Amino acid sequence: EYNCRFAHITHTPMLFDSYANAVLQLANRIAMAPMTRCRADHRDAVPNDMIVEYYRQRASAGLIISEGVPVSDRARGYLNTPALWNEAQAAGWRNGIEQSSDHAAGRASNRRRAAGFIRSMTDKKQAAVDEDLVPIKEQVYKDPRPIEQLQKYYDWPKAHKPLPTYDLVRLLLSTLVWVPYRARSVNSRRVPTSGPVIFAPNHFSNIDHFFVGAFTRRKLQFMAKSQLFKGWFAWVARTGGVFPIRRGVRDEQSFEVVEAILGRGGCICMYCEGGRSRTGKMAEKPKSGIGRVALQSGAIVMPVAIYGSQKVRNWKKLQAPKVRVSYGEPFRYEIVKDPTREQQQAAADEIFAEIRALYAELEASASE
Repeated sequence: EYNCRFAHITHTPMLFDSYANAVLQLANRIAMAPMTRCRADHRDAVPNDMIVEYYRQRASAGLIISEGVPVSDRARGYLNTPALWNEAQAAGWRNGIEQSSDHAAGRASNRRRAAGFIRSMTDKKQAAVDEDLVPIKEQVYKDPRPIEQLQKYYDWPKAHKPLPTYDLVRLLLSTLVWVPYRARSVNSRRVPTSGPVIFAPNHFSNIDHFFVGAFTRRKLQFMAKSQLFKGWFAWVARTGGVFPIRRGVRDEQSFEVVEAILGRGGCICMYCEGGRSRTGKMAEKPKSGIGRVALQSGAIVMPVAIYGSQKVRNWKKLQAPKVRVSYGEPFRYEIVKDPTREQQQAAADEIFAEIRALYAELEASASE
C-alpha cells in the first residue's frame, strides 16, 4: 500500500545536488547573494588579503555573486569598497579568484555598480575644477521676438504628430551618424515599443538627438532654443516634430507641448543638463525640468549616455570620432500632479545619476 500510494513521487532536487542550464554548470544549489563588504583601502580600492580570505571561506557555494563593485571613482557609494576600474583592482580580483580556486565548488559572478559619489567637506572648494564634471556655462540671452511670433510653433506639435519630414531628415542624418561617426548602440532593445517615453541623454553636441533617435523606430520630439525657429529651418523643425523653448524665461508653453505629446503616447527627448556642454564634460548638476515632467506624466524614463559626441565638430580637422550610445534600464515614477521644487530636483538627480553610470561604463570600455 505504501509503495502504491507514493509511487508517483519523483526525486525532488536537494540543496547539495548539482544544477545545470544552458549557461551555468554548478556543483550545488547554494548561491551567495551580493553584499557590500567595506574591507578595501579607500585610497586605491584594490581587493586585499582580507577580501580574498572572505571569498575563500565561502568558495564551496555553487554560485557566488560578488558585492557591488564600483566601475568609476565617481560611482562609489560607500567607503572602503573594492572596485574595478583599473588594472591594479582587476589584478586584486584575479588574485582572489585564483587563491580561492582550490576550495571552489562553483562559479563566481561580478556585479558592477554605480552608486553615486562620496564627497567630503574638503571637496567643495574643488567642485568647479573637477576633471570629470564641470559646470555648464549658463545661458543668459533671450529671444527678442514677442511670444505671438512663436505661438504657431507651440500650437502645431500639440495637435499634430511629426510629418514625413521627420523620416526624411532621420534617413539623411542617420547615414551621417552611422558612417563617418561610426555610431554604435548598447542595449537599444530596452527602448519600449509603445507608450509615452522620456529619453534623457547627456548633451555634448547639436546632433545628439540624432544619435539617440538613430537606433529606435520611435519618433522622438525634442525642444530646441527658440532662436533657431527662423527661415526654412522653422518649417523643417515644425513639421518634423521639434518645438521651441525660450531661454531666460519660465516657458510654461514648452511643458504644455510635452504634456500633449506624452498624453498621446509619444516620445520626447529632454536633456537633463538644460543645454549643450561646451567643455566636453558632463554638468555638475541637472536642471529640475526633467524631474517635473517625469513626475507629472508618469511616463517611462529612458536614461541614455552618449560618449564621443563632444568631438563631432572635429570634422573641420578631417577627424570623426567614434560615438557610442548606451540605453539604460527604463523606469517610471508614480504620478505627482503638483510636485514641489525639491521633488522635481530629486527626481532629476536620480535620472542624471543613471546617465552618469551609463557614461562611466562607456568611458571605461573605450579606454580598454
